[in-house]
Amino acid sequence: MPRQINPFPKSPPPNLSTPKPPMPAAFLALPRELRDLIYDEVLISPTGYVTPSPIPISSKASKISFRRSRFTILMTTLTHDNVRPTESPNGNVMVTISINRVCRQVYNETRHVFWRKNIFYFQTPLALTTTVKDMGQISSRLIQRITLSFSISDAKIKSLAKAFRLLASRSRYGAFQTLELNIARKEFIAIQACRMSSQTEKVGLYDELLEALREGGREGRFKKELKVEPLLKEWRAGGTSSLDWGTARELHCAWGGRMFVGGELEWVDYMHCGRSYGASEKSTAGASGVQPPGQIAQLAY
Repeated sequence: MPRQINPFPKSPPPNLSTPKPPMPAAFLALPRELRDLIYDEVLISPTGYVTPSPIPISSKASKISFRRSRFTILMTTLTHDNVRPTESPNGNVMVTISINRVCRQVYNETRHVFWRKNIFYFQTPLALTTTVKDMGQISSRLIQRITLSFSISDAKIKSLAKAFRLLASRSRYGAFQTLELNIARKEFIAIQACRMSSQTEKVGLYDELLEALREGGREGRFKKELKVEPLLKEWRAGGTSSLDWGTARELHCAWGGRMFVGGELEWVDYMHCGRSYGASEKSTAGASGVQPPGQIAQLAY
């Protein structure tokens, strides 16, 4: 008699000791809110500031004349007198935008995150003009906010005017919106020394700085901010006749916009809105052409 074959063989008992591997999670299946949190974690610097740093190109690649410079994006933190790279909690000092290349949907969701939510910092006007030109028209026109430091010297003041003209074109034909000038304490002292000097060369240097600020303020269609670190912490004690107050006021009258002295808002569009200085301010407010504080507090924005 022929042997019958069971068409339904018994399956071996499952091995309960080894758990099944988890199902792979699809990133695009996550809610948009969670994806946005991941995008912010990857594309936004924890310090809020980024600095483009050129990557050296190999000798073989450098033979291609039309090749654009490549950059790493370093996270930076601002202090009163200098700027230094700072490490993030995970030890990484670079911000990468490679996530934009994953797919078309991720690109559409992230293409504006990096440029809108980071502030680009440049230590000199020359570094700004060189880097922006090396980045090319497409990338540089996506920058929206820039913080720029500078010092009072003949060469750097000339490059400051060039930087203003370049940013004016980016505001007309690109997305650039806000320029913040940052004057450290040691540079503010040097500006004060030129302002009060009896040497014609130094006084001319100070006048050239004011003219560059006036020209940049007139040409730019962007928001302007000026932050100054005064010599003395209690610089208000000297009243409106102090050296810090006079120098800061002249810089603001040349630049316009908003001005912060020692971290506090002092002037908005050529009008004073800071804290009171006491009796000395009341006696000199009319002569200086600056309105007494408290009357225009609603203009602060």
